[in-house]
Amino acid sequence: MIKKKLKYLTVAFLIAGFGIAMVSCSVKPEKHSLNKDVKVRINDIASNDLGQVMIFGKSDDGPSVFVKDFYESDKTQGDMRVEIGKYVHSLSKLKGKDVTITYRKNTAGNLEVVDIR
Repeated sequence: MIKKKLKYLTVAFLIAGFGIAMVSCSVKPEKHSLNKDVKVRINDIASNDLGQVMIFGKSDDGPSVFVKDFYESDKTQGDMRVEIGKYVHSLSKLKGKDVTITYRKNTAGNLEVVDIR
């Protein structure tokens, strides 16, 4: 009896955890999220295994991390890596320079890059 309850409780936690993970990984911007501009100096650029490129910058307000997301469910990992490589290469010439980043806050709370100029 206790094993059965424990099994159901474990399944319930797994389902709840999966639901929370799916919501927190959503990268669609909220409808009320507006684009904002900020002038930053790009200090560093890095990619991660989640299909994101992180841009580390510093503005008058302090340091910020901006994210460009390349993950899409219909893309292969190889295609995603090629896109990430091209993007990182294109940003490498901006490292150490002042730029204007247009961004919006997505549902995960990330500062998602819309444009860099």
